[in-house]
Amino acid sequence: MNYVGNTAVTLGCDPEFFFMRDGKVVPSTELIKKVRGASVIPDGFQGELNPEASFCREIAANKIARALDEAREIAGSNKCTLDFSVGHTIDDKTWKRTPVLTKRFGCNPTENINKEKHRLVTGLREKYRCAGGHIHLGLAHIVANRKDTEKLIKVMDILVGNTFVMLDRDPDNARRRKFYGRAGEFRNKPYGVEYRVLSNFWLKSYTLYSIATGLVRNSAAAIANNWADALLKEFDMNDIREAINNNDYDKAFANWKKVRAFYLKHNITSYAGLCSTNVRYFEKLLTCTDVLKEIGCDTEDKQRRSWEDRLYGGGTGMESFLEEKYDCPES
Repeated sequence: MNYVGNTAVTLGCDPEFFFMRDGKVVPSTELIKKVRGASVIPDGFQGELNPEASFCREIAANKIARALDEAREIAGSNKCTLDFSVGHTIDDKTWKRTPVLTKRFGCNPTENINKEKHRLVTGLREKYRCAGGHIHLGLAHIVANRKDTEKLIKVMDILVGNTFVMLDRDPDNARRRKFYGRAGEFRNKPYGVEYRVLSNFWLKSYTLYSIATGLVRNSAAAIANNWADALLKEFDMNDIREAINNNDYDKAFANWKKVRAFYLKHNITSYAGLCSTNVRYFEKLLTCTDVLKEIGCDTEDKQRRSWEDRLYGGGTGMESFLEEKYDCPES
């Protein structure tokens, strides 16, 4: 049996980051004053990118690169730098001078396919702030068939959320998910859905963004091309949820082995993301010692150049990385 892995989906995002000065977080509200029509906006202590969406991963990445340039201009003019860490604890002096409206968590209510209880906080006492890397899917199938939303989010937890546990190994992710970004978290949107599980880790490299959105395309294809049910039969979703919420690499890898076996057994074909041709090679990245070093983005300068190269027509996407690094044949 051959399952096709292609489908049309518009890719958007609203990743968060921190402005830093002298090792301390500077509230974005102190630096960003003009927001109408801007691709960089304040979101409490964090800054947020709002690039335009696109059907094409490369064009969408170009929009992110331009937004990052805008954010760096804001940072530079205020003697700050950009920081893509999962989270920071706000220092006492900054906390005291920050208005209540900035301290308060401003997120609209989110939905979750898992009916579990976890601690909700206002942000007025908790000084720890974390940064998400939410991805928005413009997907006609979901707009027309909202009953399939839960199935899509389950598939994304398997293919996207679980996979990024093995890529984004920062233990602060487990702390982040005490507040938000837990397995199964999403928002319905007029154009489709917002997947809210990932951190901002993929902002560190165009290659990581390409991986994330390639896996998103695979997830959308599973729904549109009717292989989601077969995939879901292979998993106990409790295993996926535990791996994501605890950022547990070993559990995530055990889940991954089922993904790999499924792709090989069913000969998944795709022009983007995972396919039966590259799934074994992709596992080399998942099992390497240092993900950022493996993809050549282990310094801030290399991370910046990763996005700048994309902006000028270059950069290394997921498929190119696998071909160049591991001699993976083209799918």
